[in-house]
Amino acid sequence: MPGRIVLLGPQHPEPNLPAMLDRAGVRGPLAVVSAGWRYDEGHLGPLAAAVKRPLVHLPLYRWFDDLSQHEPGLAEEWHRRQQRIAALKRAYQIELRGVAHVLEELESRAIHDKGIQAEEIAYARAAVRTLDKRVLQRLDEVRAAFPRSLRPWELPEVAALHDKARAWLADCEGMLVAGGHVAILLNRMVFFGLDDLSRELLERGGLVAAWSGGAMVCSERIVLFYDDPPEGSGDPEILDRGLGLFRGLALFPHAGRRLRLEDADRVHRLATRLHPARCLTLDNGACVEVHATADGCELVDLGTPGSARELGTDGSVTALPAAGGAR
Repeated sequence: MPGRIVLLGPQHPEPNLPAMLDRAGVRGPLAVVSAGWRYDEGHLGPLAAAVKRPLVHLPLYRWFDDLSQHEPGLAEEWHRRQQRIAALKRAYQIELRGVAHVLEELESRAIHDKGIQAEEIAYARAAVRTLDKRVLQRLDEVRAAFPRSLRPWELPEVAALHDKARAWLADCEGMLVAGGHVAILLNRMVFFGLDDLSRELLERGGLVAAWSGGAMVCSERIVLFYDDPPEGSGDPEILDRGLGLFRGLALFPHAGRRLRLEDADRVHRLATRLHPARCLTLDNGACVEVHATADGCELVDLGTPGSARELGTDGSVTALPAAGGAR
């Protein structure tokens, strides 16, 4: 893909999207996907004022609501599919909670109990990774059971909106993918075929810039995470496959307040679980350009030093090298 993919951290309190667009030489217009904001998806005034470029809004959330009213059969099938997926995810969360607790307990006790063998820890770690792999396979199976919903943008009811999105994107230099509710953003983008349209944009040399939850949606595999939720210690979980615009990278926006990065054991456990994917944190000020390679991707850090960091399987947290030191 000759286009450019740029991943940004949260745009509050200090937005760096305008500076990135200036540096990239993008003058607009730009398409905007903000379905993750749900009922506020059309409130683009602050974004327009910040970027000072023409914006073309793709109102995916509203389009979906309109379709639900005018095409109840399609909406009902989609709803039944999502109910099946939700039930599957609840089972996965229960299984994950038990296996992840076993792994954490074994690793913690091994520090003082030399009788706990590395093979047992490796077995528990493999069990967690097996659950992660299996939930993605089961999600594929659930979707296959609803063939009409596999590629909804090809259905007559949806094709006109898909074609409208393609036509609008053809007149834009790039696409901005905002954050918000990650699952809803992914759901709406997939429903209208924005994964394919994003690739078309990149193939003709366009820009895809995404931040926070929007950056997560662009990845291969979306990981939900929060080390200290109100109900207790959290275990990261696989949400779903993402759009797959790049490979070999797991993204963690807001990591500075959502992950215990000072806890080397937790960092080790997370990075090891997702290996060989690289775990990249994106805090405010982060700006990372992603270039596809034969075995994954190459990262160029264009943001505030230390705002994008990589989690190591040894428990380390390392800032990306500045531009010019890409790897």
